[in-house]
Amino acid sequence: MLILKQYLTFYIDYLYREKSLSSNTLSSYQIDIEQFIKWLEIEDIIFDKYCLSKYLVQLAKLGKKNATVIRNLSSLKSFFNYLKINNIINFDPNEFIQTPRKIRKLPNVLSQDEIDLFFLSCKNPLDTAVIELLYGTGLRVSELVNLKYDYLDLKHGIIKCLGKGSKERVVPIGKHAIKAIKLYLKEFPSNHREYVFEINQKPLTRIFVWKLTKRILNQTGLSKNISPHTLRHSFATHLLENGADLRCVQELLGHTSVITTQLYTHVSKKHIKAAYNKAQANFNENKLG
Repeated sequence: MLILKQYLTFYIDYLYREKSLSSNTLSSYQIDIEQFIKWLEIEDIIFDKYCLSKYLVQLAKLGKKNATVIRNLSSLKSFFNYLKINNIINFDPNEFIQTPRKIRKLPNVLSQDEIDLFFLSCKNPLDTAVIELLYGTGLRVSELVNLKYDYLDLKHGIIKCLGKGSKERVVPIGKHAIKAIKLYLKEFPSNHREYVFEINQKPLTRIFVWKLTKRILNQTGLSKNISPHTLRHSFATHLLENGADLRCVQELLGHTSVITTQLYTHVSKKHIKAAYNKAQANFNENKLG
């Protein structure tokens, strides 16, 4: 295993110089590969084209999470490709390996009643305007804090925002959000407003919006652990529950792939089933009564 340890040092140096990876990423690669080499030594496993599949079995026996296995596999595959390209090995440990599918966790969402309670707990025009835009348009927090005043068209009920990769999209805003924004702008006037939401002519920060959301959550008395992004998830889920087209929701959210948006259909079905079960329980209770 000495040769693997030696070339691991060369490999990490290569990633640093040629790939410009962060120190955290380099550290993760090194730890994953070192653990694999240590396993080979302890178990006296031959380093051949079958060893990686054996290692994945070991990780499964240890109860490693799906995301951890995928990360380990990515680190090792990259290392083995480096060894093969540089003619250090003449076999391919990746030959019989298929990357496991990453299990995506369903997003946490608020019910319509919980959303109503959220709005009732807003104490000032800023609170209401921020929550109205997060929930009413599905904006990401980064899009909200960077929303330029010139990109706001209250007359026609639309806003223009820059999403991931500076991708521009136009999003409609409803009458409640328009009313909330007008009240906020009246309450917090500015001679030169560059951003819609700003304090002392500086845009709100993501941390500010996060704290604002947590403060309102505490005022609702809800026990759920939510973030500003939960309002975006709730926006998408409620649209689909009310019959919105999947492609339309994709455009509103600014998703590159409809596959990402499809995740909300599973959340929507989950909520419909929960509502059905609740209705059935109430019906049975009344029937027995």
